[in-house]
Amino acid sequence: MDLLEAMLIAGLCLIVGASAFILGAMLKAARQARRHDRHFVDPRRGERLDIYLGTLWIGMLLLQFSSLLRHMQPPGIFNLSRIALAGFGSAVFVCGVYAGRLLLRLEIRRSEQRSEERSDATTRPSSVPTP
Repeated sequence: MDLLEAMLIAGLCLIVGASAFILGAMLKAARQARRHDRHFVDPRRGERLDIYLGTLWIGMLLLQFSSLLRHMQPPGIFNLSRIALAGFGSAVFVCGVYAGRLLLRLEIRRSEQRSEERSDATTRPSSVPTP
């Protein structure tokens, strides 16, 4: 087995695994909506779904990259078809979008934690007695 086949298999495993997690998350959300348990919804569910979708698209990126390398002719990359390049470029773009969403969620969560810490510090009485 060469490197390209290993990349192909790894990409397929990522896609199948992420699809299973996405399906499980969707079924859980459907059960909660049916039981009207909306007040018990996990606040990090959106972040988890973004991670699952990002993993799915990383698997797709591995598939596209291995396909691109397999179709490369020995003289250079100028012999590649435009559809292969477009597929790889779109996979890179979508992976970047999901990475950006995850980083934005992380920054928002950190910002909220900092603002909560500041509000807790201002509402807490100081331990130093005033004369």
